[in-house]
Order: sequence, then structure tokens, then C-alpha cells
Amino acid sequence: MADEVVPGACRERQEVIAQFAAELRELRAGAGDPSFRKMAEASDFVSRTTLHEAAQGSRMPSWETTREFVRVCGGDEAEWKARWQRVKDGPEADEPPAPEPGAPARRTWSTRGVVLLASVAGLLCAALTAVVLVAIRPSAPSAPSAPEQQQDSPGPLIPGDVSRFVVDVNYPDGSTVRTGEKFTKVWEIENAGTAAWHDRYLQRRELPVDPGDCVTPERTPVGDVLPNERVKIMIQVTAPPQPKQCTVSFKMVDGSGKSFFPTARPVYLSVNVAGA
Repeated sequence: MADEVVPGACRERQEVIAQFAAELRELRAGAGDPSFRKMAEASDFVSRTTLHEAAQGSRMPSWETTREFVRVCGGDEAEWKARWQRVKDGPEADEPPAPEPGAPARRTWSTRGVVLLASVAGLLCAALTAVVLVAIRPSAPSAPSAPEQQQDSPGPLIPGDVSRFVVDVNYPDGSTVRTGEKFTKVWEIENAGTAAWHDRYLQRRELPVDPGDCVTPERTPVGDVLPNERVKIMIQVTAPPQPKQCTVSFKMVDGSGKSFFPTARPVYLSVNVAGA
């Protein structure tokens, strides 16, 4: 009996996961089809490879991965949590019909037993799929790790608040500056949520500043930004006196220094400092 149930449950499980992945791809397309690199930059702990696998449907993504995918694409987190839970739990089996009076008794599977077996089959399918993928797919390059940060909140400080990185206006990552050079770094970000921004700042995370590192203000004001508006933020930077790679990151905080987006990736500058 088990040999007959497992293959069918396996196929059904794969089809359900594939449909869930197709819905994630539709959500991403509705958000302007951002690259997985940019999606990973908007997340603090999910790599572009993991996000790409979630959209492929090769296996069931974790809720943490799904939540980050949905968050950076502007989806409704509660709605997608319910969808994810339904896919994770699998379809509920119908109760078998009651036997007719006088009919001989026969052995039947209980609903709980069928669901349990289907769940076990799903786990086996996921494990086999992972083994096959490891065997036939070359390793993807690891995404650069984000600076470690305190996970002190599961979401934004204000419900509905969303900050979206738009572009490095100048000095993109890997740009070269000279030792001792003074320059102005500019980012453009968007208020992609429903909360208006007032009295906000970008605060440097690497404090106190190490000797020989890039020098910047500890804080710079963001300005007042309404929902769906974009703002350019400028930071004055002085390159160190010795050649090195200089990376500085900033988080959006209130007047007391509390982060508005504790689990979001910071904005940062990364330049190569060359000798004069």
C-alpha cells in the first residue's frame, strides 16, 4: 500500500510547491521584476541564490525565505503566511464513506494516517530532490555576507513602514578614490510604505571609527519624505591616508538612535582607496 501511495503523494507535493513558486514569480513580476541580487540587498539574511531557488520551486522554501521574498516585493505578509502554511501542511484528505449496513468490514486508512503518510512522502521527496540537485548542479557563488546586526525585532519599528534602495547615484561599489580625498557619496532611496518619514537619520554603524578608516559624520538627516516619494541622501567622506578597501554602512534611526528597520540590510559605501 505504501509503495502505491508515496509516488502519487510525491507528485502531488511537487505540483503544489511548483504552483506556489509560480505565484511567487507573479508577485515578483508585479513588483517590476527586480533582480535577485537587488532583492538580496533589500534583505539582511537571505542570499540571492536562496531567493532564486524559492522562485524555481525545486523545494519548499522556509517561511523566513518566503517572508523576505514577499516583503521586498511589496506583498501582504499575512496573506502569504496563510498560503505558505497551506502548502506546508498539504491538502487534507477526505474522510472515507461509512460502510452500508450489512456490508463486510474492510480496512481503511484514517484521515490522520493519510495526511501523516503524505507529509512523510513530502519530506522524502524534498530530501531526494535536494540530493539530486547537489549531484547535478554546480555550486553557486556565495553572496557577500551582510554586516552582523542585532535582530531585536521581526519587522519595522512602525507597521507599514518600508524603505527601498533605488540606486547608488555616484561612487558605486568598487569605485577608486585617492588617499586623503574628500568626496560626497549619494544614495537614492524610496519611501515604499504607508508611513511618512519625519526626523529620521542615517547613522553610521561602525562606531567608534577605526584608525585609518574612512571618516564620515556619525549621522546625516534623511529629511521629510512622504509615501511613494524618493529622496537623495548625501554623506561627506574623507578617504584614509593609506591605501585600503573602505566599507562603511548606515542604518535609518530616530532621534534616540533606535533603528526603524532592524532586520533590513543597511545602505553602505565601498570604495578602493589607492595611493596618490
